Amino acid sequence: MLRFADLATDTALLAWARRWAPVMLDQHPALAEKHVQRWLGGKAEFLKA
Repeated sequence: MLRFADLATDTALLAWARRWAPVMLDQHPALAEKHVQRWLGGKAEFLKA
């Protein structure tokens, strides 16, 4: 199930994600890729546009 953030109520969650996403990408790239594949599957290529 796809869930979108609610900017009015998810501000703290979005700040947390912004803080930790670069750490995840830098220190755990394989896990980050696995997470992207879980949520996007083969559609990740569309994000590169």
